[in-house]
Amino acid sequence: MKDLKDYSLLSHNTFGIDARCRRFLEYASVEDAQALVAQLSDDDFPLLIVGAGSNLLLTTDYPHTVVHSAIKGIRQNGNLLECGAGETW
Repeated sequence: MKDLKDYSLLSHNTFGIDARCRRFLEYASVEDAQALVAQLSDDDFPLLIVGAGSNLLLTTDYPHTVVHSAIKGIRQNGNLLECGAGETW
C-alpha cells in the first residue's frame, strides 16, 4: 500500500494537468484496501477515487485524499470475466 503526501496527480489524468492532492493512497490487494479504510480519518474526506483518469478533468489541487486501486489481473471462467479494478482496458 502506498501512502503519499502532497502527491502529483499528473500520471492519473489523461489531460496531463499537474494538480496535487493532500494525500494519495493506493492499494494492490483486498487486504490493503481493508487496511486503508481502517486508517482513514475525518481529514481524508471527501475521498476522490480515481482509475486511469480518462474521465477526470482536474482544474485545481484536491485538498483531501485520493484513492487508487492497483489491483491487476484478468481471469476468464466460462462466460465470467473478472478484472482487477486497477486494470487498464
